[in-house]
Amino acid sequence: MPVEDVALEPDRDEEGTDFLRVIVQVKDIDHTGDADFEALLEAIETTVGAIDERYPSVRFLDAA
Repeated sequence: MPVEDVALEPDRDEEGTDFLRVIVQVKDIDHTGDADFEALLEAIETTVGAIDERYPSVRFLDAA
């Protein structure tokens, strides 16, 4: 899966809980399969979790 860019943004939800937003820009998303997204998700969770365990949840938002 060709990743074009990754941005990290610390943020806070409505309840005041800190979280880290990881924004991944993927090239040619229409030709990327579910298995590729699952592998990317696991890689992000593993990497971010090793740095700071406060950020255990990773999810993909639907593209606009």
